[in-house]
Amino acid sequence: MENLYSLMAFILLSAIVLGSALLVVTLNNLVHSVLWLIVTFIGIAGVFLLLNADFVAAVQVLVYAGAVCIMVAFGVMLIQRTNMEESNPVNGRFKIAAPIVGALFILIGVFAAKAKC
Repeated sequence: MENLYSLMAFILLSAIVLGSALLVVTLNNLVHSVLWLIVTFIGIAGVFLLLNADFVAAVQVLVYAGAVCIMVAFGVMLIQRTNMEESNPVNGRFKIAAPIVGALFILIGVFAAKAKC
């Protein structure tokens, strides 16, 4: 029963990490991207907690989510932009990169499913 709970927690945390990482690179507002980066780092800290790496999880939250993202947020806010809504434009390469990344993700999943432990 404990394995089922840890599997459900891992699936939930991985969905949070992948979803928030996708939002980091696709949002137009740079401040919102930094905030979703904090969510990504906290989700990774949760994965470290599932691996019983409490110290690494604490360092992840304190250093990356706490210090690095806040420093980036201050840097973004100190830049005098007139229109912050369009501060992180998505260019045309996204349309090329998205299918390639999706195909690689599926390919890695197939290889991981076929791997013998």
